[in-house]
Amino acid sequence: MMLAHVAPNTQRRRSPLWTPATLGSTRRALAQQERESQGPSKSAFELGWDFARYGLDGADMLREDQDFSAGFRAGRSHWPRRRTDDRYVRKWLQLRASALVRGVGFSEAVTPAYLQSIDKPVCPVTRKTMTRCTGEPTDVSVDRINNAIGYHPGNLVVMSVLANGAKANLGSTEMLEVVHALGGRTTGSTCQGLGIQEWARLATLAAYSETFADPAAIEAWPLVVMPAPLMRMPSSAWQRKLELAERALAGEAAAVPAHGAAAFDRFTRAIRSAHADAITQLGDPVRAAEDAWLATDVNRAWVELRDALAAPSQGASS
Repeated sequence: MMLAHVAPNTQRRRSPLWTPATLGSTRRALAQQERESQGPSKSAFELGWDFARYGLDGADMLREDQDFSAGFRAGRSHWPRRRTDDRYVRKWLQLRASALVRGVGFSEAVTPAYLQSIDKPVCPVTRKTMTRCTGEPTDVSVDRINNAIGYHPGNLVVMSVLANGAKANLGSTEMLEVVHALGGRTTGSTCQGLGIQEWARLATLAAYSETFADPAAIEAWPLVVMPAPLMRMPSSAWQRKLELAERALAGEAAAVPAHGAAAFDRFTRAIRSAHADAITQLGDPVRAAEDAWLATDVNRAWVELRDALAAPSQGASS
């Protein structure tokens, strides 16, 4: 049975008048009324100014926003009508417009240059080369990794429209439920167009950005995808695990206590062997480092290392 993340009220019968278009129009009107009650919106005015500055037409979702329109008119009177070809500027403006409509915070540190710095040609979830402006599921998109946080540095990832749509508002725990459901089906089964390994990568990307009450949840998580560029990870446990895996793959001695040295050696042998096998199949060292965590031997060796490192502290506390 395919899992679906459905809000409780979506199963109620709606009037034919309540189409997605009218719902969207109502939300925009309510957002506009709220901004008017709070006075002029500086963010909306500046966004309108920047749309005019770079020669883009007024965003459809903000045409009726008085502050945006005022900024757009002011910008048109100041800037020559030139249309920018810089895709990062265009994406920056689109993201700001979307954030404003939805009432999501947007950091001034998220600039066109920042968006360029996190750009990747290949989707980290589907591992397919992304297209641009074709209307296909392979098109590139920018999404917030953690939906509880706004558009801030470290919380944005470039992925395909297909992966972005599947992610929606799900958190890592809900994505793992999809992984487990697909694991009980026949090989090759998909949910929202993604297979079990793709859902596992999506869940791991989300997990990096979340705060876990129990660090053991992080320690047990296979690193089936590397963190997104400049990604913010609130837990240091992720960085520690990534560092140990990197050292093991490189065949370097890690700064582990003496009681964990033998376990780290076994983990090193396991992950280097799995990595070599994956490189033979993929030819890509980075993807091979991710797929090494699909091997049972690697995860078993990691659990042994984790337990060996934790043993003294557990004994001291008992």
